[in-house]
Amino acid sequence: MQDAYVDALKNGQGYTKVAMRSVNHRSALGMWFMAMADKCCAERMNDAINEHLITARARISKISDKEFKGLKGGLASTLGQAPRDLSEENERLWEEFESQQMMWDRTERSKEALEAVTRDEFVGHFESLFFSESTRRLDIEFVSQQHAAEQATSYDKNASTYMYSEVTKREKLEGGADAFKNQVAFYDDQVKIAYQSRQ
Repeated sequence: MQDAYVDALKNGQGYTKVAMRSVNHRSALGMWFMAMADKCCAERMNDAINEHLITARARISKISDKEFKGLKGGLASTLGQAPRDLSEENERLWEEFESQQMMWDRTERSKEALEAVTRDEFVGHFESLFFSESTRRLDIEFVSQQHAAEQATSYDKNASTYMYSEVTKREKLEGGADAFKNQVAFYDDQVKIAYQSRQ
């Protein structure tokens, strides 16, 4: 998915920088996408990301058992790689402290859990993460004066696209971080709840 994302946006659209990675912050699983360009507004890039997700959805829904087995094998190999240096080892251990889970054998457990994952579970997880009622999304866009007019037009156009008319509701917030924090709804902090339950 990552290679396809980079190819679709950077090579196909001419964007100056694109990246994506999975995140698991305090037991909240998600994906992080980034795109930068000086040739178009942020909403154009937003639409390109949405189109990529829709394309990936179609591919994943039709993934064969053979392809799925190959994906699992590749991920198992990645999980089996030892830390390359003390910095990577420190990052791995610090995540256990931060989450208060102290699962020092997480790599071994993850490989065992991966082995048990079925194709249908994988497809269902992708659907739940990106295209379900539980999907939550935050778009942060920075727009130059040069593309301000295009941004406004593209925002209105994107409102009628499948992603924003069928999948998730979109609320526009203009302002700083304080304005966002005052109105946002957060997931329950599972790390804090788990810690308090041990008191």
